[in-house]
This record gives sequence, structure tokens and C-alpha cells, in this order.
Amino acid sequence: MITKKYQMEKNIVSFLMNKYDHNYSRLTINDFDDPTFRQIFKFIKDSYDQNKDFDIYLCETVTNIPEEELNSISDEMVALSRFEEYVYELKKETKKRSLERVLNEVRNDIFAGKDVELILSSLTSNIENLEDEEGEEDEESLDDYIDKYVNSLYKKWERVKNGGTVGISTGIKGLDNICGGLIDGSLYVVGARPSMGKSAFALNMAWNIAKQNIPVSFYSLEMSEDEIINRIIAREMKINSFMFRSMNCEESKIKEVIKKAKEIRSKPLYIGKESNPKYIFNKIRQDIRKKHIKVVFIDYLQLFHTKSDNRNIEIGAIAQSFKNLAWESKIPIVLLSQLSRNVEYRTNKRPMMADLRESGNIEQAANVIWLLYRDSVYEGTDTYIDPFNKQDVLEVLQVKGRDEGINSTYLSYELPTSTIEKELIEEDKIRYINFIKEKKGGYKK
Repeated sequence: MITKKYQMEKNIVSFLMNKYDHNYSRLTINDFDDPTFRQIFKFIKDSYDQNKDFDIYLCETVTNIPEEELNSISDEMVALSRFEEYVYELKKETKKRSLERVLNEVRNDIFAGKDVELILSSLTSNIENLEDEEGEEDEESLDDYIDKYVNSLYKKWERVKNGGTVGISTGIKGLDNICGGLIDGSLYVVGARPSMGKSAFALNMAWNIAKQNIPVSFYSLEMSEDEIINRIIAREMKINSFMFRSMNCEESKIKEVIKKAKEIRSKPLYIGKESNPKYIFNKIRQDIRKKHIKVVFIDYLQLFHTKSDNRNIEIGAIAQSFKNLAWESKIPIVLLSQLSRNVEYRTNKRPMMADLRESGNIEQAANVIWLLYRDSVYEGTDTYIDPFNKQDVLEVLQVKGRDEGINSTYLSYELPTSTIEKELIEEDKIRYINFIKEKKGGYKK
């Protein structure tokens, strides 16, 4: 028996066979149930993507569908107005199936005794996703994916050849050299003890990316919007950020600051304040859809709380949720984290991966881990490379990298302006390392 949906699918495919250049972007292969129509649609889509004309004989060869059957389907003459109607109805059927799946998941979660607030949060997220859902593509075979891989590989090579990076550049050359930029779908964890500069480090990256006109979200649970803007302006104008606290300056300086504030307002940096992990994930998803966010920064992990009695499990679950969000959204997420106080009880204060607070689960979730260290925090200003201008050395220790491996870089940290953007020149780097060796009787990179 021929069903209404079968006839809809046939009419849509027939229209596309005759007007292969028509925009079919709202359709995906999973909108079709019938295997024959799925095959034909995939062939049409592949031909269109490769700027090739629809060829019924090639379609027969690729799909193994007899020419007579293809001609029979193609002979169904469908008007454009009817085609749009069929697409609309077919998408409704797809959403209906998706909604049934979501409701079944809710039913199963209720019977399993899952927390009601978590169920509601998940349901809200899924319902919002259904509003724009276009269905999911089938799993791709290696043969299907190779063309995409080759195209992506060549584009990456071209970017690097032209002085760029594989991923999104952090704007900090020394950091880009050890990580290749921020890679889509990856979770980056930045660990540091208080006063090391992890917020400044993250904000410098975020601002550098925004200056490339790449939309960025910066969620800070420590700094207000004013503090964030003060730091950006201090960096851009090369003025001491303490001026914003003391306001001890001439009116002319205030006018300069106001002018700079108006200049930076067009850059796509979005400041978020959501602190409830049950809602922040939905907010980030909305920002990705509506504001086209390409990178997310979170400052910092330990300021999130749920009702869990086990802090270790709680922190691990939140970190894993950010990892899942990065993967499903295909964007990099940079997550800041405190380090354990155990660092303070060691002679060598340089951090290790084990110092990540509640470290086990964070280590597993992260694709890349950077640990920050400034010797001057413990040993005074002798390690400054420019004491007069309070220019310190920030060590970035890459202790985990999926492909990047273990590495490190030494960056110049201008404390008055909170600017971190330059790698130490070789002369300063050698002098710094030798100073540490002499002072502490040994240094391990």
C-alpha cells in the first residue's frame, strides 16, 4: 500500500531530479524513509555539492537503481508550489519523530528516578533544538568522507603557509606554536593557583580572537563587565589598569578612555554571567545559534555548583558536560580551573597535572591542559625581565595534548596593563632559565 509519506518523498525526489539546481538545503537524507529515495537524494546532493549536472545514467551506476525505475520517478511532474508544500510536510514528519524520541527519553528518565530539574533542563534544550532541527545525517563511510578530508587538509595547509594557524589563532604566537591554535570540538583547561594570571591569560586570548572579528563568549564569574572592559582598554591604550580604581587622572585621559571604549564596541565579544550549570549550557547553545559564537571561555570551573554531595563527582560531571558541548557544537571551549593547595607545600612550586583540583575527572575530559606559573609570585621580582615596567615571565606548561604532546612556552606578562601577547625573545628566555637554575639548584622544563 502506497502511503501519503511515500508519495511525498517520491514527489520531492522527482522535482529535484528535474530541477537539480534547486535549493534543497532544508532537506537531509534522514527526512526520507524509503531506501530508494534516500539513495537518489544522496546522489542529487553529492552532484549539486560538486557543481555537476544530474545524470540519470550515472545515478543508475552509483545507486544500482534500474534506469526504468529512475525514469518512472522522474516522470512525476511536480510544480514548485507543491514541492514547497511537500517539503514543509516532510519536515513536520521529521520533527514529529524527533519529538517522540525526546518524550521517550523524558519518560525513561522519570522512571529511572533522575533529578526533575535536570530532566526539565534537558527537555528545554531538546525542545529548543527542535525549532531549528534539520535532522541528522547518516553515518558516513570512509569513501564518503575522504573528499571533505582532502578539502579541509588543503585549507589548513594554505592557512599555515600564509602565516596562520590550523585552528583559531589565540593571538599569542608562543602559544599558537605549541598548540596550532584552538581546534574545533576541543576542551582546553587552563589551571593555575591564585594570582598567577589565568583570568588575564584567558581574556587576552578572547580579545585577540574578537579582534579577528570572530564571535567570542566570555563567561566570568569573578569579574564584572566593567572590570573586563577596563582590562581591555588598559591593554589597548597601554595604561595602568589601577587608574580605573583610583580615577587619579586628568579629564583629558578620561576622554581618551571614552573614545577608545566607543572604538572597541563593534568587536564581537559577548560577556556572560550565568553561574548555574543547569542553564549555562542552554545559554551557550542559544548564543551559538543566534550570535554564531565560535569560541567560549569559562572563568572558572570551581565557581559552579550543583546539589551533588560529592564535589569530586560534581566538578568532573560539569567538566565532561563542557567537553560534550564543545564536541557537539564543533567549537573550542576554554575552561579555567583552580589548582590544589598541595602546590604550596612543595619546594618546587611549578605545577603538575596532578595539582588540578578534583583532577582525575578534569584530566579525562580535557583535550589540552595548560598550567600557568610565575616564579615571581613566590620568589619576588628578581625574575622580572623588565623590573622598571613590571614585565614578568609567564610560563605556560602544556602537560596534555591530544596531538600536540607535552611542551611549554615563555610569555611576557606586562602586569600594569594585564597584557600577555608576546613570546620571550631567545636572549631573555635563556637569561630567565639560567636564573632559575642558579637560584634553585636545578630546573626541569
